[in-house]
Order: sequence, then C-alpha cells, then structure tokens
Amino acid sequence: MDVPTRTMIIDEGNPARSVYKIQTGQVMLSKLLPDGRRQIFELLGSESIFGVTPNQRHHSVAESLTDTKLSIFERSWLNHVPSIENSLVHCLEAQICAPHDHAVLLGRKTATESVSTYILNLVNGHGQTSEKTQSHVFVIVPMTRFEMPIISD
Repeated sequence: MDVPTRTMIIDEGNPARSVYKIQTGQVMLSKLLPDGRRQIFELLGSESIFGVTPNQRHHSVAESLTDTKLSIFERSWLNHVPSIENSLVHCLEAQICAPHDHAVLLGRKTATESVSTYILNLVNGHGQTSEKTQSHVFVIVPMTRFEMPIISD
C-alpha cells in the first residue's frame, strides 16, 4: 500500500484488524492527551512494525511523515502463516530496544545533542531521508520543530 506524506494510517481507538510493516518511508506514532495536546512517542523507518496491540483497539495514532510504502497483514491471517508471524516477531524484537535509547536521548542529552542524534539517525538510514554525494550529505527532516519531542518546550 502506498501512503502519501502526512496521511493518517491508524486512528486511536479504531478496531485493530491489521499489523503494518514499513517497506520505505517514515511513520510517526502519537497519542492525543486529554487536554488536546499530542505526544509523539515513536518515529519508525524501514522494516519497522506498528499496529500491534494486546487488545482489539489501536492505542495510538500512526501518521506517515514521508511518502511511505506499507505491507499490511490481517491479524486473523497471521495465526495461520507461521513464516510471516516469525518474520514479524524478529522485527519486533529489534524494536524493543528503541525505547531504552529514546529514554536516554530525552533524559540525558542537551537539545543540541538530541537534534544531532536525530539527524545522524536520518543520515545512517533509519529514516531513509538522506542523499549522499561525494563530500556532502543532504538531509530532509520530515518533522517540524514543534513535532520533535527532543527539542519542543
């Protein structure tokens, strides 16, 4: 499935019928707080999985930050295809460590260090939003300053 930039893929509270795997692009996961503010809690790139939930409803919003290509797996179908299920489990295992790194990022780094880490992750392929030439790297930052939880006030 091809998803254009800034398109809602999952809305919080909707039935959780599918699990998504990002082939290319970047997706932002967020939660709407009771006072109307939005808390962004995860940025996902290629090979990441989202839409996994322990209950029948999605607990967050998923929005594409860039043009994104997704594979969609029906949850009911996953139980019948062990090879797909195993592949998704391996991707999820890799993602489990990301919140630990993010907690260090938010808790111990200065705003400059946090932004530098974010840009380095983009350059190193986590978001696939950089283009390397002979001596320069051009980085497209798909989030606004206010969306970046690493530097927002």
